[in-house]
Amino acid sequence: MFVAVNQVAYVAVVQLSTAAGLHAADTGYPGRGFTPYTKAYLIMLLPHAVVTVSVVTALLPKMSRSVHDGRLDEVRADIVSGLRLTGAAIVPAAIGFGVLGPSLCIAMFAHGSTTVDNAQYIGFVLSAFALGLVPFTVHYQLLRGFYAFEDTRTPVTINVWDRGAPTLRWRSPATRCCPDRWVAVGLAASYSLSYLVGVGISARKLSRRHRPARRGSAARLRPVDRGRCGRRGSHLVDQ
Repeated sequence: MFVAVNQVAYVAVVQLSTAAGLHAADTGYPGRGFTPYTKAYLIMLLPHAVVTVSVVTALLPKMSRSVHDGRLDEVRADIVSGLRLTGAAIVPAAIGFGVLGPSLCIAMFAHGSTTVDNAQYIGFVLSAFALGLVPFTVHYQLLRGFYAFEDTRTPVTINVWDRGAPTLRWRSPATRCCPDRWVAVGLAASYSLSYLVGVGISARKLSRRHRPARRGSAARLRPVDRGRCGRRGSHLVDQ
């Protein structure tokens, strides 16, 4: 289900950006569709893939053991330390992409058949994506907090709200409000906005997961939570 929601959002982006790119090309603005969107997106993902994924992959086994042993304070501390560690690299990267996006993309892509204007446009899309790089990274790490509890259902519901619903609510207005040549930038900005929403939802739900055990009232966990956690949940309830 998690993958299905992402695929629906992806198909919507492909259709909207491709149609806008064709219309922009007809009015004298080629290279304004899905291709610059994809290139900018892959650049935005690079620091996340190198730093965040590596840090979270190292922390998740430790977080799972802490959940099994009922040491939820350590889970919280691991999440906070992971956010601080990745933030040391992700925040400067986001600022750099936001400020230097057009110049960076001109240096990278303004060669061969790609004109300077088209390369600069990729940079504008990258700057829009940079607004959501930090929320994207935070959201990714918070979801791993649910996985430490063996809860794969909650991340799906969160993904529906921060990826599926914004695709219909925000990205369609982006195509109507923006000229065709700026639709890819609008789509990137709506992507960033969706993860700002996702961070708020995932942080609130994860704090609720931690709160009962921290206050010594783990017996108040809902039955559905006990079923999700299995043996780990029963260990916490017995405390």
